[in-house]
Amino acid sequence: MAGYANHDVAGAFESSRAVFESIITELGAADCGITHGELEELLTERSRKLMLLQDHLDLRAVREHPVPGGVTGPEGIQRTRLERGRRRGLASSASGESAVGIC
Repeated sequence: MAGYANHDVAGAFESSRAVFESIITELGAADCGITHGELEELLTERSRKLMLLQDHLDLRAVREHPVPGGVTGPEGIQRTRLERGRRRGLASSASGESAVGIC
């Protein structure tokens, strides 16, 4: 991805991997007597716990690096530093609530 340092992503999605593995385990052990509708409900409920968007935003925050001279936001305010550890809420219809690092 242009603009981001190359970082090892091995552990970046670990929380989502753990949830995904638990879903696979549960599906493998699921009673074959459940209906397709019940299976869909089960998958919908469990997949909401996947944090792929949050995991990706966290990875982007780690990769973020200062731009010489800073950047100017849409409101015309110049930002000249990264503010590591600060976060703000981010509304997303795909995953509910997420948080993004403030840069």
